[in-house]
Amino acid sequence: MTDSDAVTRIHAAIRRIEAAAQRRDAEEADLRQRHAALRDEVSRAIADMDALSPQDAG
Repeated sequence: MTDSDAVTRIHAAIRRIEAAAQRRDAEEADLRQRHAALRDEVSRAIADMDALSPQDAG
C-alpha cells in the first residue's frame, strides 16, 4: 500500500464519519421536534380534561 492509498482511505473514512454525524444530527432534530409536538398535544389534552373536571366547575 502506498501513502496515497492510505490517505485516500483515511479521507473516505472521514467522509463516512461526517455523513453519519450529519444523519445523526438530523435524526436528533427530528426527534426533538416530534417530542415538542407530543408534549404540546399532551398539555392540551390535560387542559381539556381539567376543563371537564367537576371540581373545577365550582
